[in-house]
Amino acid sequence: MPDGSTTSQEDSNDRIVVRCGPVRKLLIRPDTYQDALKLVSEAFILPELTSQMAFSAKLSGPDAKHSGSHHGEFTPISERNWAEYKDQIKILRVVKQAKVEKADRVLVVPAADTTGGKRTIKVIHESYGRKYEIQADSPFQDVFRAFALSVSIPLEDLKFFDQAKAIEPSDTPSSLGWRQMTTLKALRYYIQFTIHSMSGEKLCLRMKHNSLMGKVWDFVASRLEICKDEIRFYDEDACRISPNETASAVYNRNGTILSYAVNQVGGKPVIYLFPPQPLEATVRLSLEPSWKFDVVYPVVTIQDGPQSKWQSVQWRVDAAPDGNLRDKDFGVEVTYLFWEAKTVARLRRGEMVASKTFIPGQTHCEPENSVVLPVQEITQYLDRALNLLGLHTSARTDFLTYWLPRFLQHKYIALRFVSQEAYEAAAPLDVSPKPDLVTRIFMIFQGVTADELAAWSEAEVRAQDNAVFWQSVVGTDPEKQQDSTMFRVLEWGGMEVYPEGRLSRLSASGINLE
Repeated sequence: MPDGSTTSQEDSNDRIVVRCGPVRKLLIRPDTYQDALKLVSEAFILPELTSQMAFSAKLSGPDAKHSGSHHGEFTPISERNWAEYKDQIKILRVVKQAKVEKADRVLVVPAADTTGGKRTIKVIHESYGRKYEIQADSPFQDVFRAFALSVSIPLEDLKFFDQAKAIEPSDTPSSLGWRQMTTLKALRYYIQFTIHSMSGEKLCLRMKHNSLMGKVWDFVASRLEICKDEIRFYDEDACRISPNETASAVYNRNGTILSYAVNQVGGKPVIYLFPPQPLEATVRLSLEPSWKFDVVYPVVTIQDGPQSKWQSVQWRVDAAPDGNLRDKDFGVEVTYLFWEAKTVARLRRGEMVASKTFIPGQTHCEPENSVVLPVQEITQYLDRALNLLGLHTSARTDFLTYWLPRFLQHKYIALRFVSQEAYEAAAPLDVSPKPDLVTRIFMIFQGVTADELAAWSEAEVRAQDNAVFWQSVVGTDPEKQQDSTMFRVLEWGGMEVYPEGRLSRLSASGINLE
């Protein structure tokens, strides 16, 4: 087995992926830059473009970091640096592209051909080209169809040009007065992007090549019923896409596969300290890499951990039995420690998250673990539940007034509380001296439409039960929470999450944004 594994690894290292426009091929790794030019021109039938060809590459190994090839970036490759990078190349991309001539170019039409016979047609799309023979009186339809198949682009998305003149499928070489060899340039006039959510949903959107990607933002935001500023789109190499880019710029750079993630906020988690007598305490809060601090108060330095993955903050306070805190660094007096965080996209499409796990940005409400109520009933239900979970009157009031404006944006609300064990794994809290009791309450919720309500019948029934069951879900101890002789720490917070499934119910065949 070890021998076979080594051989397989060697075979893998001997080959690289070469991408020329929309076409990818697995080719033998060239030894020299000139070998690369020759190999690519032969593999993609581009002999006449060899002198214009240039490369960029995605690298692996130690050279990737030093060259700037990280986070999906490509490194320019030339004859000068080929020897340095050739063994690190994972994907070699042809970056010299043939462009369609501007519409104001003057077209010179050859004199009419009276000899009949065959004509040679060369068709170029970006840096990819093919030659075809066609009878002088035959329409171009078969050539266009064959070329569309060769580049794996739907024929209806392509338009063909002779310089600035658009050529129709019904045109013939004779009708255009062409002699011998003619070069056409194919433009992907319409581009169909396949958009994936992190949970594996898929949607196809079709748009003109010169349309701005902001149209995709607008459409997806309207379907998810969220602000478009909260959405981030990424190309196939996990590079951020700008709404001000054109569809063709995104397509030419990295194809038609996109991913999106929603920027979710851990809203107003606040930490209370109730010692039995005055004491000096240190409170350290860390965040796992799925989310990062956005704001903290009292203001302290946000510290990055190894490789800038985990973050942490630390407060030093004088704590009084009534809950008042005095920050020892700046002298600020507060009743709680405040923080908020935003989720970080991890681009792991289709990854299922266990119901007992809390991963910010990926965890959602489900019918089997949540309750669903009409928005007009949500405050009464939450007041009962939060009281049972140990929140005092002031904390319950702050909780409800903070989230009420977000609740009122929906007709129905699905919500659930995260277990302290799962929450602690995502946001470890360390208080010194060690408290006798730590209670951490974190709610996630999402809007539910009337059309979706039928799928939430189990959660609607659960909402009629006594909310006391949340005590066992979260893991609270109501008796100890009332014991003023103990050093108690209490935290509450929440996050609005965005429902899965709304995109997948749309037409799978593609939606035209034009």
